[in-house]
Amino acid sequence: MTLFNFYVNDEERKELINFILSRLTKIIPDVLYESKEYKTVENVQDFNKCMENKDIRYFLLDSSYVIEDLDFLEIIIENNARYKISQRIGGPYLDLVFYLGHAEDATIPYKRSELDFYPRFIHLNSTEEFKATTELKSYYSDVVKFIKTRCRSVKRNGKLYWISKEVLKEINFNDEK
Repeated sequence: MTLFNFYVNDEERKELINFILSRLTKIIPDVLYESKEYKTVENVQDFNKCMENKDIRYFLLDSSYVIEDLDFLEIIIENNARYKISQRIGGPYLDLVFYLGHAEDATIPYKRSELDFYPRFIHLNSTEEFKATTELKSYYSDVVKFIKTRCRSVKRNGKLYWISKEVLKEINFNDEK
């Protein structure tokens, strides 16, 4: 996976959601569904409801890079069928995750967010793999650039972290020299 970790506060998460929605990208919560139809986040209010429900992971689908629909996996829970979006099948898609907390001994004492994508996906109704498209990589780069404009790169324990200027104030974080 191509993983970009970053630390932004709740308001900045909403700004990111608005940026993604402004590009007409579908934001799909990674939850159990009652049918093989996913719901989409249409606005910040929908996103707030998802976060209240502790829905932390989202699939990002944009017409510039999607080749196929997503696939659903049927799961039986107490004799009722539920459906979950299958990992790496169809798409391609980006993963966006907003964690709700952090460990007490975390290097960065703040809730982490991440954006990533798999280098390969699997075609629907097939076992044939295909590479993440150039368009997906370009879209990913655009979102990373947007995030970085709100962040500062800081070094801790020899590793680089992207932390928003607001979060740096909140956690009183000092760079290593």
